[in-house]
Parts: sequence; structure tokens; C-alpha cells
Amino acid sequence: MVGSLSQLQSMMVDALFDESALEIGLKAFAEYCGAPIGHLMVADGQRTLLRSCFSQAMDEDLAASEANYQQINPRVLAIPKMQQGKATRDKDFISRKSIELDTTYQELILPMGLGHFCGVPIVHNSEMTAGIAIHRPIREEPFRDSEAYRHEQAAAACASVFQLATKIDNRLASDSVNLFGDHTPTASLDRRGHVLGYNEAFESLLIQNHIQVGMDRTLCFGSGKSRRSLKEALNHRNGTVGGRFVAPGVRRTNLWVCTVVPFPFAGLRGASAATALIYFKRIEVASFVEVRLLREAFGLTVAESAVARLLCEGHSLEKISEIRGVSLSTTRTLLKRIMLKAECNRQSELVLKITAMM
Repeated sequence: MVGSLSQLQSMMVDALFDESALEIGLKAFAEYCGAPIGHLMVADGQRTLLRSCFSQAMDEDLAASEANYQQINPRVLAIPKMQQGKATRDKDFISRKSIELDTTYQELILPMGLGHFCGVPIVHNSEMTAGIAIHRPIREEPFRDSEAYRHEQAAAACASVFQLATKIDNRLASDSVNLFGDHTPTASLDRRGHVLGYNEAFESLLIQNHIQVGMDRTLCFGSGKSRRSLKEALNHRNGTVGGRFVAPGVRRTNLWVCTVVPFPFAGLRGASAATALIYFKRIEVASFVEVRLLREAFGLTVAESAVARLLCEGHSLEKISEIRGVSLSTTRTLLKRIMLKAECNRQSELVLKITAMM
């Protein structure tokens, strides 16, 4: 049992650098406040859930569905009215009678054992809300004023830890964009695909107009399919982040292999808005893959190998036809044969197969 605020603060500092210590720290926080369950929650300015961690194991299926209730969850909808450093309880935004009729409470909150709620935002601004809540089953008494006050004191002691986490995140976001080398175009992204930071190599792509960042900081590609691929890589159904896809540049003169990896954070660093890193590798197959190698690997004819190489250089079918001096229908026929021999359903799959030979 934690006996002092300084001891609690020390445990939360440990959680900054050790993911396994976070659950222990949240449990100690809850016990100090007289509750069975502690809960760390981080949401962005649109109230999209970025992180949700509990001091004990929860029903996995229910916990996995938590994000599905964000748009109707009364506790989430109450966030704009919450005050930084001040406790908010269920009674502040919903009546007991309404709880009996509310979908989120009946399908998610109560079955998870999170019946009574008391939450204190520690970071609360237009870009992010991060705070610690405590919960107890609905069969027990709601949190009293004295418990809410004790919760506020404990949250205040942890505020400096969250500020430190933000500073660490800012430094990580700055340093991590060179994680794959100074010459690899790399950017850090949030869950919505907004660019938060990037290195000089990425900036050079912006200057050359190979890649664009919109007015809302959204990363732009040369095709809608690429934008959908990025969205899927940032928002997998199982909550994980990561993926690899081929995307044409804005000028559509080059193809890029785009790799999305989780942002390297641990513990309370989950308060960062940075969700992922994306790095780019230009596809330059023509200078590395010989026609002979393509013929041996996929059983292509000389003509098919030439089309495959030009396709991987980023040329459109129209441009390939022009370069080879043949009709567009001939090029399309050759592409169909290539896809069949390489056992690919999409051009991007073909490009990835060939780049794997580099």
C-alpha cells in the first residue's frame, strides 16, 4: 500500500521507462484513492482514443471494443467540460436513470466492472487529453467528495510526471525520424495520418514535390488507394500499428515502398500524439534487376520482363507503351500474363515481389 504522494510519484516515474511498471503504478494509484481499478486514458483533440490502460486484466473482447463506443460514450462526450486537475464523476454528466438506458453503460462500462467513475484530466488542451481515472463496481457506493479530493491530490502529484513524459516524447519524435538513417525519408505521424515531424531527407521529397503535406498536415500520395493503405496501417482492427505498401508520388514519376512502424514509446509515453513512423524507399528496380533474373524467377519472356522493369520504375501503362513503341492493348495483355506467372492479383504485389529480389 502506498503511504505517501512522493512514493506514488516515484512509482509513476518508473512507469515512464518500464511498460511493465505502468500496471503496478496504476494499481498503487487506485489503492491510494480507495478504489479497486486505476485507468490511464489518452485521447486526441477529436476525442479519438489513443491509449487505454487498466491496473488489472480486463475482459479482452470488451476492452478491444472500447474504441467502438467513443462517439456515444457519455464519459468521453463529457471530456470537453472537464477541468484540468479537477475530478469529474458520473453524477456530473449523467443521471442514474439514464445509466439504466444508456447503450455504452449497459454493453461496455458495467460489464467491465467500471460502474462508478471518477476522472481527473492531467493534460487537457485542444490537441490532447490525458488523465487518470478510478473505478469501482456499480454494486458499491459512488465515490464520495473526500475520495474525489484525494484523487485530485494524487493526480496533482503525477502532473509533473506527465509533463516529463511530454518532454521525452518531443525529444523522441525529433530523434526518431532519423531512426533509419539520415538519408532515409522518414516522418512521424499521428493516428489520423497527420505529419508531426520529419527529417531532412523527407523534406527534400517535399521540396521536389514527390510527396505533399496538406494544409491540415495530412500526408498526401498520388492515389486514393495509397491513402487507404496508410489509414489501414495506422488503424488495424486489432489495435496494432504497422504495414507496408507501394505508393506513387504526387508527380507519379516514381514509386515508393512505404513502411509504417509503431512509434517507439513505452510506459506513460503513450501520452504522445505520435503513433507511427513512416519511411520511404524509392523503387529503382531497373538498375538492379536484370532481365535474365526476371525471366528465371517468373518464367517471363523478354517482352514481359521489359514491361515488368518499366512498371517498377514507376511508369504508367501508357508511358510503357510509348517507350516500347507498341499499343496500349499489347502492354495490357503482357501485364496480364506477367501477373498470372508471378501469381499476383495487383500491380503493387508484383512490384513488392520484384523489389524483394534487389
